[in-house]
Amino acid sequence: MDKENLIEEESVEKVDGKVEEKPAEVKSKPKSSKKSTAKKSTKKSKTSKTKSKSKSKTSKPKAKVAEKKVEEEKEEVVEEEVNKPQDDEVIEEAQEEEKKENKKDFIRAPRIIPKEEFEKKKPKEKRKKDEPIEIERFNPSYKIGLTTEQVEQRVEQKLNNIVNTKNTKTYKSIILGNIFTFFNLLCVLVAVALVSVGAWTDCFFIVIVIANTSIGIIQEIKAKKTIEKISLVSSPTALVVRDKLESNIAVSDIVLDDIVVLQTGKQICADSVVVEGTVEVNESLLTGESVAIKKTKGDILYSGSFVVGGKCYARVDKVGNDTYTAKLASQAKQYHKPKSELMGTLNTIILIIGIIIVPLAILMFNNNYAQLDMDVPMTIRKTAGSIIGMIPSGMFLLTSMALAVAL
Repeated sequence: MDKENLIEEESVEKVDGKVEEKPAEVKSKPKSSKKSTAKKSTKKSKTSKTKSKSKSKTSKPKAKVAEKKVEEEKEEVVEEEVNKPQDDEVIEEAQEEEKKENKKDFIRAPRIIPKEEFEKKKPKEKRKKDEPIEIERFNPSYKIGLTTEQVEQRVEQKLNNIVNTKNTKTYKSIILGNIFTFFNLLCVLVAVALVSVGAWTDCFFIVIVIANTSIGIIQEIKAKKTIEKISLVSSPTALVVRDKLESNIAVSDIVLDDIVVLQTGKQICADSVVVEGTVEVNESLLTGESVAIKKTKGDILYSGSFVVGGKCYARVDKVGNDTYTAKLASQAKQYHKPKSELMGTLNTIILIIGIIIVPLAILMFNNNYAQLDMDVPMTIRKTAGSIIGMIPSGMFLLTSMALAVAL
């Protein structure tokens, strides 16, 4: 028991000692904390001073930067206001480009067409007038000339010296133009009315109409034939070199790039270029000058001119309608509507009479119908006789006969 009491007293003392010591330790700690807080406060004051200094240093450039930003924003706003219409245009262009791209991307489904419909709907190919054609040109020697194969090739290509007349009127147009006139129309209407009644004896005036029409047709056909005969080239044959041989052929058988032999007294049948030799040429039919012109190698010889002196070999450069004489003849043969004062006055007289006759014929028919007790055949015969008397058919016949005799 005593031992136990002793242990308890020692433990109490120890505890008491610890308790007593602890306050001392606690008292000592506040001193150290005060020092540390003082140090911290001094450090804080130093850092605050440095920060304030740095802030004071950095505050100036920041203000400048802010002012610059404000100015830049103002400038951007002004530029946006100025560029607004441009932006709208850019947007519209972009939309149009998108539409075009969409159209390009859009592909319709193919429509299947049966073969029969396709053949029916297939349009005919139209040939363009005066379309240039690529032609292989030959340059043969003046001693050898073209070969038979080359000549056949030219004939297949229709490059021979044949002149086609296209400007003259056709026979069909001549006949139709003389039949369907206003004068003939009036006379035919009266004749039909008389024939319907059975008055054949009163239709004698048709003889004048037929005579007038036939004379006009004969005159125009004769003029057509004389115009077609107009040609500056009168020579029937030409001397050419083919397969190393000289031969006489018809002028129409000359082909492009043929070698033609020209000497004194010969007529040039197609536009050519001198290959060898020299000649003197008379071009009075083309230019009106009677002075002979000397032609040497490389010079052009026009068709229609005559060789006065010398001898040469020439290569044919143009044939058919492309020659100089063919072009002149086509201009001369071109059809123009005749402007005759006599025929013009006659046509105006017929027009005026035609306008007057229609109301007069109606009035006369009513008057005759009432007077003849509604006898239709007699009224038609009487009105027809008066109308034919108004038409100057004799004057037309006399003018056409005068023109025919003059020709």
